[in-house]
Amino acid sequence: MSWEIRYLERERTVLVKTSGPQDMAMARQMVNEAADLAARFGAKRFLKDDRDSVLQLTPVEIYGFPNLLLEAGIPRDCRIAVIINAGSLQASDFQFFKTRMYNEGMSDVRIFDSSEKQALEWLMEPPPPKTGLRPPP
Repeated sequence: MSWEIRYLERERTVLVKTSGPQDMAMARQMVNEAADLAARFGAKRFLKDDRDSVLQLTPVEIYGFPNLLLEAGIPRDCRIAVIINAGSLQASDFQFFKTRMYNEGMSDVRIFDSSEKQALEWLMEPPPPKTGLRPPP
């Protein structure tokens, strides 16, 4: 797997663009790099473009992903938009990731089918007010 990580200054967003197979060892390194860049700029928005990659993560590894993000220093109140290909055969894996994030109190996660524009627009919206009640994922 390879990845490109950069800071989008105007959007105050960390962009992570991946390609190739995505295994857990590489995912850990990538998450740490993204967290370091976010900390440097005070960013709490992340755009992950997985349209050119294939997950090679087990359900147990996906289950542990929220803790991996928190341990790397990504804040619980971050917003994460993930772009996948429309009709991806791995859509259920990404939905499982989103559900796990929600269950761990990191509820501002959305999955987008192929549209970087829609993902960025959502990231730029103000987050909904915290009411104590959690909507369904």
